[in-house]
Amino acid sequence: MQRQPPFLIGKDVQMLVVCGFPGCGKTTLASSLADRGWFHVSQDLLGNRRACERAARAEVLAGRRVVVDRCNQDAVQRSHWARIAPASTVVVWLDAAVDVCVERVLSRPSHPTLPPIPSSVGIVKRFATEFVPPTKSESRVRDVLRIRDPF
Repeated sequence: MQRQPPFLIGKDVQMLVVCGFPGCGKTTLASSLADRGWFHVSQDLLGNRRACERAARAEVLAGRRVVVDRCNQDAVQRSHWARIAPASTVVVWLDAAVDVCVERVLSRPSHPTLPPIPSSVGIVKRFATEFVPPTKSESRVRDVLRIRDPF
């Protein structure tokens, strides 16, 4: 069964920057959008932010819509993406409870960077303490969509 994104996205939005704790549903959302023609940029697959930036920039320049799948835990992290597609970048904050994220991380059988082992719990909790919620006042961000208890 294909999951549906929980919101509508205007045709003029060129980039979605998904943010939230590990296990909150970022990849689920990005995969759903990729099924609808969006280009899915995943740090879990590409390895680092710079590789993701190169891929995102190339796709935006080619006229494709891009969804960025990474934790993007603060305004500085999110600003890298807004510079690529100024005026058409929307941040989607998947606001899930830490305990739900921990449960999901521990139930994923083959995640490329965060395996279902006890030390992953500490990583999720660290992200939770370092996370700074996005705001509309962030540089070059057009809008912020907050989705509570996603997926």
